[in-house]
Amino acid sequence: TAYEISTRDWSSDVCSSDLLADDDAAERRAHYDDAVELAPRDVDVRRTRGLFLLASGDIDGALVDFDVAIEEEPDDVRLREMRGLALLVGQRTDEARATFDEALERAPDSADLLFQRGRLFASIGDVDRAMADLDKAIGLVPDASEALVLRARLHQQAGDGDAARADLERVLGRQADHPAALELRGLIEIGRAHV
Repeated sequence: TAYEISTRDWSSDVCSSDLLADDDAAERRAHYDDAVELAPRDVDVRRTRGLFLLASGDIDGALVDFDVAIEEEPDDVRLREMRGLALLVGQRTDEARATFDEALERAPDSADLLFQRGRLFASIGDVDRAMADLDKAIGLVPDASEALVLRARLHQQAGDGDAARADLERVLGRQADHPAALELRGLIEIGRAHV
């Protein structure tokens, strides 16, 4: 089964900053639009509005902003990662993969980019490539919780409960209340109890 992409996994930093609070979303949008009108080529302005639009579900608008920012800062791989995420959320996986591949050519040891491309591969059911990217990301950043949880999920789906539990214990050893790790550990234990 392909890994389902959840917006809560990648956008927690955007959503937790209250960018989408119902009472002021329209006001924030107007503020970002005004900022773009005043400084249409400003990378920070485009990045910020792009993240807001992405969190709001306006994938095409976010892509426009990320593309303008990338034109201004072509070597900023974080912008390319944001663009890839927007494409991934928009289920444009071929374009997302090309974006992640291009970014990884510029920064081959970026654990973040490897994790995101690994998520992409997992989302389309390419478990071998997903695992390869996740293994490399975790090798670069051994305490990469989200990568460990995704790898554990893939191990669990492949029937390797021991490997899944080992990854989850690494996460929970550092963050005992990690929600996704706790949820997956519970599912694994329930499955083990029914065997």
